[in-house]
Amino acid sequence: MRWTMALLLTMRRCVALRAPAPLYRRRCLTAMLDTTTEPLDAATVDWRGLRAEAARRLDRATKKIAKKSAKNKQLPESVEALKKTEAERDRLKELVDALNAVDGSAEALTLANALGVRDAPPPRQPRGPKKKKGPSSTAPRLPYNAFASESGVEIRVGRRASDNDLLSCDFRYRDGADWWLHAAGCPGSHVVIRSHDDNLPANDGDAVRDAACLAALFSKAIAKPPPGREHEASGRASVSLTRARHVSKPPGAKPGLVALKGDVTTIRVDLGAEGKRLKRLMATKDVVK
Repeated sequence: MRWTMALLLTMRRCVALRAPAPLYRRRCLTAMLDTTTEPLDAATVDWRGLRAEAARRLDRATKKIAKKSAKNKQLPESVEALKKTEAERDRLKELVDALNAVDGSAEALTLANALGVRDAPPPRQPRGPKKKKGPSSTAPRLPYNAFASESGVEIRVGRRASDNDLLSCDFRYRDGADWWLHAAGCPGSHVVIRSHDDNLPANDGDAVRDAACLAALFSKAIAKPPPGREHEASGRASVSLTRARHVSKPPGAKPGLVALKGDVTTIRVDLGAEGKRLKRLMATKDVVK
């Protein structure tokens, strides 16, 4: 405590001697060191700093009043708080006017002490720990969304054009024996059925129909409904079905563009009649592990 008081006395002597550097530029250091509640003294007060702090307090009070006026003022406590802030603003305005008129005003100094206005801003509160940026999940991003057929077969749907290339041509995300689908003649997501069954259309026709509906839904063949209302989609589309090993990426082709070879089957779907199927499929989105 003794060294703090000694340091304060030394700084105040520097003010009295009119040190070359303006005291207001060092107001943050002064405020952090000044832990006393002594009233301002006309011999040592920094009038420039006092004017700046009074103006800051007035601006803050004015903004508070604007915010409180915009809120509900029917509650008694809200009305009382608003009146108190308005009274403080009026007194701060009186202080600012007095300080702008003349330095060394005893009346202004008395009012500043009554309002608790110092000749330096209060010390800033220490910052809390920084929030971590980026996604909270550490799992790698997959290029597809996973759905499940009624029989439990996983159906993968590409997220965007560059993801479609990975899903269709990268062996990390599909096998050559898997089944591949895409809306015919228009842009859309690539779809992969994770099944090696050579006779899947006959053995699990519902899984193929599920995948075909998803391929139509996530394409430009139909108007896509708002999120959460995919089961209300309507429109007809043709969907190509082949094995994943028949899909290749031509050199230099734009993202999402692939070439098909071998046997390709066309499936026609009417989404207007598949509302229950779409609702069931959307409930399984990314639940499959």
